[in-house]
Amino acid sequence: MSTPIPAHARALALSSVRGALALSWLVFLGACGDDSAQVPSRAADPIAQTSTGVPPVDPATVPPSPAVPTQGMAIGPQMNAADLVRAMLSLVQATERTGLQATSTDGLMFQIVLSPETDATRASALSRALGNVTTNPIVWPPAAPTFALEVENVHGGTTLHLAPNSTAETIASLPDGTLFVAFLGTFAGGVSSRAGDAAWAFGQDSSGRVGWVRGAAIGPEEGCVLGRDALAGALGVRLDDEQLRLGVLGNMHLYRGGQRKRGSFFIAPTFVALLERPSNCRDARLDTKIPVDGPVEELHYARVSETGDTFVAIALEGESGSGQTAWGFYPPTATEPAVSLSLETHWTTPSRRRAQVHIAPRRGPANARGYWPFSVKNPGADAVFYVSDGTTFTEFSTEPPAPPVEPAP
Repeated sequence: MSTPIPAHARALALSSVRGALALSWLVFLGACGDDSAQVPSRAADPIAQTSTGVPPVDPATVPPSPAVPTQGMAIGPQMNAADLVRAMLSLVQATERTGLQATSTDGLMFQIVLSPETDATRASALSRALGNVTTNPIVWPPAAPTFALEVENVHGGTTLHLAPNSTAETIASLPDGTLFVAFLGTFAGGVSSRAGDAAWAFGQDSSGRVGWVRGAAIGPEEGCVLGRDALAGALGVRLDDEQLRLGVLGNMHLYRGGQRKRGSFFIAPTFVALLERPSNCRDARLDTKIPVDGPVEELHYARVSETGDTFVAIALEGESGSGQTAWGFYPPTATEPAVSLSLETHWTTPSRRRAQVHIAPRRGPANARGYWPFSVKNPGADAVFYVSDGTTFTEFSTEPPAPPVEPAP
């Protein structure tokens, strides 16, 4: 990263340059003498010699003043990628996150920077939001590679890959609504972008998982983000609790009593929580906290038609090499699953042997139109559809023939 140039040093350098130019001009005037008659008039021959033998100065030959360096601003200390992501997610409001960039010379340590268009008020506010960190002027553009920073929201769920292509190793499944901090720019591994159908974006979720996602699967998070204080307060844990650092945070719509509310989910090592968040995200209310006894491989949520409320489906990693995934389907606000299934759904399972779980399908038995909370299809078998009375799930029967109705928006 370019070494920041202090303001007083820049002023001194500029005044020295201007002083040297002024001094050279005075030397020239001194050589001309005091007799104004010796100074050629505007109508004089431009190449004529004066009586002192000094030719007139052609303005085109005067060297231009050196360009004044454009000044940007460095915010806070250098930090690793994990700390940078935590810093970005600590900026609660979308307006605080707009236009942020980072520089890095080695891809390991990063510096948050602001472009010259940012006013001093914005820089001061950002410094306070990040914990009263220092701000320092820097030459713009920086010599080190610069990346745009954006907090994205995963649309519809996607997978995180080791490289920017769909055949690369899958690292994790990212649920719909996952908050993902994207580093947009040119990397050694490719161009990180969300523009275009073929684009891939590089970044990291709140738990520290790093990789590439399809650019079309993400978009800027325009809402607020629950800060660490709000999460800790709602979950009833200490600020230094390790689960806060290792959890996956996402934003969602939470339906309760048929009403849509701003919601968030948090996937921790030992639980999955749904939370209601206010418009300013300064605090939160715990809605449901579901204990889990293993790493969460997948999280899905949708609505039951009977009440219109949100239910969740959680898939836990099975034993290594087994291919089995433990699925639990939880009715609204339930902390114990109403349906538990062991299914081969892991992405490493060959597709011919892989079971399929569909959340909120709108086509049921015999391709009938309707709305079901979920369906399960094992290889070589018909799909089994489930319905809910708002408190549990049961297999759907064709008697009575009328399918359930989708909840009103």
